[in-house]
Amino acid sequence: MSPELAKAFLKSLGADNVEGVVGEFGSLIGGLEAGRFDLIAVAMQIQPKRCEQIAFGNPELQFLQGFVVKTGNPFDLRSFKDIAANPDARLGLLTGAGQIRFADLAGIGKDQQVLFPDFEKAVAGLQAGRVEAVTGAGIALKHIVQTLGQPDVEFVELEVQPSDENGKPVIAVAGMGFRKADNDLREAWNAWFHQARQSGEALKIVTPFGIAESDIPGLDVTAASICP
Repeated sequence: MSPELAKAFLKSLGADNVEGVVGEFGSLIGGLEAGRFDLIAVAMQIQPKRCEQIAFGNPELQFLQGFVVKTGNPFDLRSFKDIAANPDARLGLLTGAGQIRFADLAGIGKDQQVLFPDFEKAVAGLQAGRVEAVTGAGIALKHIVQTLGQPDVEFVELEVQPSDENGKPVIAVAGMGFRKADNDLREAWNAWFHQARQSGEALKIVTPFGIAESDIPGLDVTAASICP
């Protein structure tokens, strides 16, 4: 959904030919800073440490975390704490993903954390028995499970969401990533997205991806309110 929002935004600036650059999740911030592309359009979770490296646009998505497990959830994994409490359970995460922080805070050992470059490879690792669960944004995982249509995996909603450093459950928000020097481009995105939210254009773009109005943060939720 984020690439489609980015295309609509860039088209409003007169950019009709937009070239997408595919990269591993863990290399996106480095690629942006190196000038390989001009914005990150993957609904990247806004976190304080990332705010030190790049500038985020105001968020276009809010989400809870979820798991993909083998059908029947044989290890009965329904929270990050469940994995921390079971030394035989391994968790699949994307390299550089915000969920690594949640896993560390929940007490999941590094020997229980298995990193993958993308969700497709992570789910394949689950199917191959390399991990017992894969975590990520619930919206994304639901879409992946539906797209795969494989009977041996299923999506699990967590009974307890992961906690932040203060012990409070986290509702994550995600946004476009920009180089800090490109403030004009970021501000143009913020203005366009605000208008697109009010006109209904943004919701029309994301609805085909299973996104509802409730999945989009309120207009009062800004990148500045999340980044220190």
